[in-house]
Amino acid sequence: MLQDILKALGLDKQEMEIFMHLARLECVPASRIAQKTGLKRTSCYQILENMVKNNLIKRGLKYGIRYYTAATPQELVKLLEKKTEPLEEAKILLNKNLSEIEKFYRMGNSSTSIAFYEGFEEIKLVYDKILAQDDPQIYSILRKMDTTNHPLSSYWKQYLKERIKRKKKSFSLVPADQLSEKYIQANKKEHRNTIQIAPKEIPIFGDLKVSGKLVSLISQHEGRIFGVTIEDERIAKMFKGMLKVLWKHYSE
Repeated sequence: MLQDILKALGLDKQEMEIFMHLARLECVPASRIAQKTGLKRTSCYQILENMVKNNLIKRGLKYGIRYYTAATPQELVKLLEKKTEPLEEAKILLNKNLSEIEKFYRMGNSSTSIAFYEGFEEIKLVYDKILAQDDPQIYSILRKMDTTNHPLSSYWKQYLKERIKRKKKSFSLVPADQLSEKYIQANKKEHRNTIQIAPKEIPIFGDLKVSGKLVSLISQHEGRIFGVTIEDERIAKMFKGMLKVLWKHYSE
């Protein structure tokens, strides 16, 4: 129990050991403490003097020799009070000025968060972040591909189930090709709207998604699959606006 109190006062392992010996031995010279702890006399003396400065122990003289005594339990109570009072005052001050302090945290720092992902396992994190957005819509422009033997094929099935479960509707722009035709046939079942674009007009590569505050771009090339996410409300709004313009243009 005493060790817990000493730890709360900020004592390290050696200081606690010295204090415990002093509490039992009452008043002893540095040489006795060094003998008990196994510390060198010079090291022990330095630690003792530092503890004196912090009012953890007291120092006295007997026949020209320095003797040390541990602070009493009552003195430890006062030390704890001195340690906790400033913390309580700081807590009150923090709560009182919380909004102003939060503004300070944002000063000089961009609210934009950019992250890079590489490898199949990390790419799953990108899709998870899209699903986690507080937005019932996901706008995408992507190239459909044969996922039969793709390392992420099983994950994409889980992603689809989770998207449907969370009632997030997908609005997808895809190249006009055979694979996209199969993709479109499952629109209603997979809670999705899809529009085809002539590859000559927009050569689509990878998977660009926008939802909530997040923009993600994922390469689907198996040689080096990577992803980039930008989390910024203004940038996401801009990308979503562009995709909506494309959606409107190709739906007419």
